[in-house]
Amino acid sequence: RFGTLKIPSTGGWSNFISIYPGKFELKETDTLLKYFCVTSGFNIGRLIVWPLDIIPPAQPVETLKTIRNTTMLLKWFKTPDNDMVSRYVVYLNNDSVKSISDSTYTFRSLLANTSYSYKVVAVDRQGNRSEPLAGEFSTWVTGIGDLQEGQINVYPNPFTDEIVLEGISENQAQVEVFNSMGQLVYQKEIENEEQPRFSLSFLNKGVYILRIHQKSGIRNVKIVKN
Repeated sequence: RFGTLKIPSTGGWSNFISIYPGKFELKETDTLLKYFCVTSGFNIGRLIVWPLDIIPPAQPVETLKTIRNTTMLLKWFKTPDNDMVSRYVVYLNNDSVKSISDSTYTFRSLLANTSYSYKVVAVDRQGNRSEPLAGEFSTWVTGIGDLQEGQINVYPNPFTDEIVLEGISENQAQVEVFNSMGQLVYQKEIENEEQPRFSLSFLNKGVYILRIHQKSGIRNVKIVKN
């Protein structure tokens, strides 16, 4: 049985590196493990073979959760067997958003007044996965300048091709559209328009959040594309 292992350069003979090939199988009949260097210039000073690790890392433990408007800062204790943990995988609403080695992550640009679920899973060098650190949180919009219901109308809603805003009271505003995953799919600046129109025919059918930024506050409106 043969395999290939890529060894990165250390930059000099006085520098050393530890490598972890990952999972490979040694049978009871195997009596010899050989490493052959395909190219010259390598000096393997010591070869240690650890038993196959099938035990998952310990579950991460949450230490801090701070919610501020549309961001959430999450921190957790590194697992006790962290020396063998290669990364932490962060999930939002069951979708993987980041793989990191640190024990802190900030969820950004979330939808206001929206509930989310999250998970953090520790993964070791053998690919074993821990039980998830899991929880829920809700974002919010703060400030006495938050726009009140009824100040801005959006029509038609549901819509097919375009929407019209009515009730923009300021000379300048910004309009953003987010999909159900919280991803920004449209953005436009408004200047001196009483009833601006927006062509959204490119959007897939579904539910979206229209966010309107003005100096007086922020308004979120649910819109539906037919």
